[in-house]
Amino acid sequence: RVAAVRAAEARVAYSREALAEAGRERERTRELYDRTLLSDHDLQIAGIAWLKADFEHRRALARLAERQLALEHAELRAPYPALVLQVPVAPGQTVVNRMQATPMVVLARSDRMRATADLSLDQLKSLRSGQTLQVKIDGLTLDGVLVDPGLAVFDKDGAGRYSVEVEFDWPAQRNWRAGQPAEILLP
Repeated sequence: RVAAVRAAEARVAYSREALAEAGRERERTRELYDRTLLSDHDLQIAGIAWLKADFEHRRALARLAERQLALEHAELRAPYPALVLQVPVAPGQTVVNRMQATPMVVLARSDRMRATADLSLDQLKSLRSGQTLQVKIDGLTLDGVLVDPGLAVFDKDGAGRYSVEVEFDWPAQRNWRAGQPAEILLP
């Protein structure tokens, strides 16, 4: 795709020069026509050549825009700083998402982490979305924000439990991994 963009850029440069030359030729032809040295036909031919060069230049610009858009759409960009954890599809593989979505790339945030916990209804009563909570992990206590206040109950061994998530910044100097034990400190 990058090669297609470069080829389209070269075509634009060429067509720009061809348009400039057609414009100069049209002006020379007009000067000679005004001195009655050329016929109406010659003037029309120069005008048509300029129109053709203008058309080719505009078409080259449009193709460049198409190629740039295709290149932009060909790049996968995470909406946040991320690490690629897995690529479960192979290059060139056709993915058809009709009955079940097939993930093509599995990402994890590289700047934020989440600690999850299962809480009882009594523990959950004093919590609200956006509330600041502390998370203790690997001997370090960090401030976090409650992003999922456990709105839905799930049954775990017959006890009504609510899953909550607290998001916190990932210190760059730490080499933590998903699934590592953490403790959410409740107020």
